Amino acid sequence: MQKFSLELEAPIKGIYLNTETIDLLSIIQCKTMDELKAFVTNCPQLNISEEDLINCNERSIEDVKRDLVEQYKKTLVPMEQSVRNFESVIKSILRHSGIDDKEIESYISVFKNEGHEGIKQKLKTEHPKDYSTFAEKAHRFIGAERDQIKSVTYEELSGINDVLFDYNTVLIATGCYCDVADKMYDEQIHGMRKYDFDYLQRSLDFCYRNGKYVRYHALLDKHTLRDMVGKSKEDVIKELEEYVRQSIDFISNYNKEHKIEGKSIISSVDLFNEIISFDEPYKNIWEETFGISTEELMEVFQYALDNKPDGVTYVYNEPFLENPERRQAVIKQLAQFTPGLIDTIGTQMHIEMTQNTVDVRQSFEDFKKLEDLGIGTQITEFDMCLPEIVMFDENGKVPSEKDLVNLINNNNNFTVESIAEFKKMKISEISKAIEETGIHLDGITYWSISDTLDHNLERTNRKTYEQNLSRDIARTRYSGLYSDLEKSKTISTQRLGQETLEEQKDIALLDEIENAQAKQQRDIEKERETQEEEKDR
Repeated sequence: MQKFSLELEAPIKGIYLNTETIDLLSIIQCKTMDELKAFVTNCPQLNISEEDLINCNERSIEDVKRDLVEQYKKTLVPMEQSVRNFESVIKSILRHSGIDDKEIESYISVFKNEGHEGIKQKLKTEHPKDYSTFAEKAHRFIGAERDQIKSVTYEELSGINDVLFDYNTVLIATGCYCDVADKMYDEQIHGMRKYDFDYLQRSLDFCYRNGKYVRYHALLDKHTLRDMVGKSKEDVIKELEEYVRQSIDFISNYNKEHKIEGKSIISSVDLFNEIISFDEPYKNIWEETFGISTEELMEVFQYALDNKPDGVTYVYNEPFLENPERRQAVIKQLAQFTPGLIDTIGTQMHIEMTQNTVDVRQSFEDFKKLEDLGIGTQITEFDMCLPEIVMFDENGKVPSEKDLVNLINNNNNFTVESIAEFKKMKISEISKAIEETGIHLDGITYWSISDTLDHNLERTNRKTYEQNLSRDIARTRYSGLYSDLEKSKTISTQRLGQETLEEQKDIALLDEIENAQAKQQRDIEKERETQEEEKDR
């Protein structure tokens, strides 16, 4: 296993975990069958019958956990299918929510013509008594695969679980409006909740069990804006005010009941995320889209300032701050916020291996000036990937790592033997540039945990599917904080013969080997249990 981390120190040592990864880690962490049954019963992603749970008692807990991980992954529609045929995601959500298979096609027909609103009205008409139950199940269910989660092996998840000890904070990104606001909410239905914090609650509880602080992401972001397109300025402001109140109250209440060493578990909150446009001219997207001025936006967030939870810092988080023009637009926006609202500027630092080090140094020189004014700095989502432009040759084929290394060597005045070697060298170079500015970082959080769980890779392949590009499906962009997390693969290989992995290079064949290894291990355990039972007789 190799680790690719910045050579810098900061009080907050963070790592990003999405909801699916947290759920799967929760399964792996169960030590008893009762713990496992409790998790399964309360996990909205899984529909496990009581009979299935009773049958679990006849099997080893490791066997059951492996099967549950696979069952969980099977609930997710593969990314390619979700892009090419989004109706398959709607079908999966409807089926999970309790709609009979015979009815589903009629709902799909309504969806084609009227979208989510049509499904909402049809459900209300045909299932008025069960509507709130259907809506809750649909809201809490994850329909489509994200970040290659279906490709993550049990061994890799176990590796992630082991490295959690190196971090004191987890970045949870389920505080966004799109995750909290129930799209199926109807104010005319008594007792129905407009804001459902279930995703967030489950993730927070996981962090609490593991003794990790939380950075809460995010109250205002691009996805929130997309969900509100079509509404009037007045309705958007009203909706945001209610959402901010609900979120801040939730954070305060959770922190009152959950402490780690006497400190509130939610230690920082991203109030604003990506509110400046990515392209020139760099403008506030809320003002450009709805005409909401910064002054009006500050009125929306006055509640957050007046009711700031104890022990929490507020973060303004933005990407691409290595770009001097965009950075200046962000700093200008920060200066227009209500004094005392923002404690920390967050620079995401999703960068490529070709990133200009001078630009990085200059960005942190500017952050150092903010530090002198009382504004701290966090590196909030660090990862470093191979540029997409070199990922495919003229025929759309993904070059071998050897060819990529040759390409890197030809474009630079040095020689490296592997992508990993180059990445380590580049990270060291950037770390030194940041350190030389004299800045004191409040925190460093890493985004892509592994080369599999990597949103950079998802973006590349999603573009391939969406635009029907004639190119291969990429297997890695070398973005991971860790590589080769599947540490137990070497151990299990010893049982099958070392030559197996040396001879079989194709990914599909490796997957078959892993499945065979897992089955072999289960057979060994079953045989051992049978022998022990015979001894007892």
